[in-house]
Amino acid sequence: EAAETLGALKIMVGYAETGLFRPDDTILRSEFAKVAVAALGLGDVAEASNYPTRFPDVVSNHWANGYINVASNQGLVIGDDVGTFRPDDTITYAEAMTILVRVIGHEPSAISKGAYPSGYLVVGAENDLSKNANAGANDPASRGLVAQMTFNALTAKMMEQTGFGENPVYTVVDKTLLKNKLKTDKLTGQVVATSQTKLNGAGSLKKGEVQIGDEIYQTGDLDATNMLGYNVVFYTQENQYGDNEVILIRPEAAKNVALTISADNFESISDLASKKLVSYWKDKETDRRASEADVDLDAKLIYNGKSETMDNALVNLKDKAGMVNLLDTNRDGKYDLVFVTEYKNIVVDEVLPTTGKITDKYGAATIVLDPDDADLSYTIEKGTQKLALADLKEWDVLSIAE
Repeated sequence: EAAETLGALKIMVGYAETGLFRPDDTILRSEFAKVAVAALGLGDVAEASNYPTRFPDVVSNHWANGYINVASNQGLVIGDDVGTFRPDDTITYAEAMTILVRVIGHEPSAISKGAYPSGYLVVGAENDLSKNANAGANDPASRGLVAQMTFNALTAKMMEQTGFGENPVYTVVDKTLLKNKLKTDKLTGQVVATSQTKLNGAGSLKKGEVQIGDEIYQTGDLDATNMLGYNVVFYTQENQYGDNEVILIRPEAAKNVALTISADNFESISDLASKKLVSYWKDKETDRRASEADVDLDAKLIYNGKSETMDNALVNLKDKAGMVNLLDTNRDGKYDLVFVTEYKNIVVDEVLPTTGKITDKYGAATIVLDPDDADLSYTIEKGTQKLALADLKEWDVLSIAE
């Protein structure tokens, strides 16, 4: 969650070449300066701050020059005891914690409790910055550790100077980096409609929309269709048009119970007096009897992305290809949402990119993915890759849910 959130907020992203986050890699002091400045919402300021730094070992054309300048101006970094910054050294856990404590404004408290490093470590722990992110003070900080610490800092209460003069006063205020610096709201709710279908009623939303609870949000390039029915945590920002746009959405782990059954392991679905009963195998090779899952009689069925009337025939995937996903959104022991993905498989013979026509080697089906058809929406995926029609080749096998 930390990595996904920081990526959506453009605070800490994966490697451009591979898309990998590499949580076990160490992080450099220059890289952490960027993280700290971005967490304060000053990334744009850093881009315009490429003047020579006050640190003799940071050359003017260093990629992090602007971020180091802003971090220095904000009092987040002060350099070492000989006045250098050491941008290409790995940052230690204590150094990272010190900077984050400064980012949330709690440095006065840290100084009063012993200064560096003990005071900052104590104050960081008091503000939950070390939650799920502990290490030795002098240990090199990994990217995963830094992501978790920074994620924790986003919702920590900030400290501000409220009294001035000879005896300044510092107070913890009801402000956070997430809300007040990044202009982002963290919300929860259930996804009840997407651009594909609705849980209740006919139709669907416009492309690029999602309904969570009673509110409809824009999603931009984010695909929220696979979150239908889930209780979710989501983050919104105001976009250039003044609309609330969802920049990240993910299941709220404590509020969903999910079960996935592949077609190979599906056995049967039957009606009982107070429920439906799905029988399935956890391991056909070793199980002596099938397992069972209780489904509410009033459960809703989403078949290949569309709301349907609950029909046992649509759920029964025995001797077919696909999967059944069961979701319990109120944790009452009965699954109240049934998602069926049924595939038909074809072997590509020929692809005509101009018309979108795909012919099957064995004549079983012809698929037309017309790029000019405004009523058609499709994605082609291989693992985590999104493919274009032109990427398909002879003998590729397509598993199609439509």
